[in-house]
Amino acid sequence: MTSKLRYFFSLTALLLLSGYFTACSDGFTFRPPDFSLVPEPFDISNITPVTTPEGLAIYVVQEGEAFLGPVTARDRVLVRYTLRLEDGTIEDSSYRERNPDPIRFGLSDVIRGFREGMIGMVEGEKRVVIVPPSLGYANQPGHRLGSQTLRYDIELVAILD
Repeated sequence: MTSKLRYFFSLTALLLLSGYFTACSDGFTFRPPDFSLVPEPFDISNITPVTTPEGLAIYVVQEGEAFLGPVTARDRVLVRYTLRLEDGTIEDSSYRERNPDPIRFGLSDVIRGFREGMIGMVEGEKRVVIVPPSLGYANQPGHRLGSQTLRYDIELVAILD
């Protein structure tokens, strides 16, 4: 292979690689989550919570109807929720990205405080669950919410099984 041909292939490869990296860096822009549909926090100012020995506080904001009985730890549920930090910052929500639909999950898939705060709920019920770090993410080393007290506003839409 002649030196001119080797030079041509090297230059072509360099141009292709630089175009690839330029396209990758220009194509990604961080966009914060859209929480514009998240409702205001549930009002708990005149409600006395039930507090567990571990420090979980449960406020029943609205009673529901016990069509299928209360939620158990093994159930799959359909809920709307919003997770806020103590300062009111929204950290996560089922309303994320302008989605008004409830989400489904198994209670075995969530943190202990969320799961324990939902046990006993009935369809249509709304609760605020205040989760201390020990029942949240404190047991997950390095988790950015490990030292945070969490507030969940939860509406149980349906018990699935």
